[in-house]
Amino acid sequence: MHAANSHSLLSLSRDQTIGHLRQIYDLHRTALLNDKYYACRLASMKRNNKIFEIVLALGTSTSLSGLTLVKEPPVLYVWSALALLSAVAAIVKPVLQWSNDIERYSKLHMAYLDLYHELNAAVGDIAAQGGLTSHSLRLLDAARERHRSFSRDGDERPASGLHDRCWREVNRQHPAESYWRPPKNAVGTNTVATSDLSRSDGG
Repeated sequence: MHAANSHSLLSLSRDQTIGHLRQIYDLHRTALLNDKYYACRLASMKRNNKIFEIVLALGTSTSLSGLTLVKEPPVLYVWSALALLSAVAAIVKPVLQWSNDIERYSKLHMAYLDLYHELNAAVGDIAAQGGLTSHSLRLLDAARERHRSFSRDGDERPASGLHDRCWREVNRQHPAESYWRPPKNAVGTNTVATSDLSRSDGG
């Protein structure tokens, strides 16, 4: 007796197929959402950190060495303001711990990007094969576990404006109607609506 091929279509009820598809498509779009979100958070954090580094550099003794030579009030005020900003930045920057956030966002961005590509390939396979395989379900189980693991390091309170913008981008890139769905059954019941197969809110 031959072992079942992991890429052979499974004999599942329509409801079972719909349930598994919903989870795969849900994770597919959620992975892309989080990839986009954490990529934006990483870019923003790096930009803020760079600004602080520039302010600190301008406030060094070398940069402000000409302060004692400056007598004109307007220029003197500018140099004094730079020195003050540099002093404040030197105090605040370690407290903000941006280096930790940059590392965390970088890891989350790459983790979700990798997960998205794996699920994207799975979604393509489902459409090409016209159904689910045991390989699809194993990938689903692994993807759910990885998503749970990544979520532990995610933002407890995501920036709502950025989250919503990223979700709109996901909907444009992968609209719900673009996913493969099983055909209607012979008697015309249990019809699958597009909204049954893909979530409508993200998260």
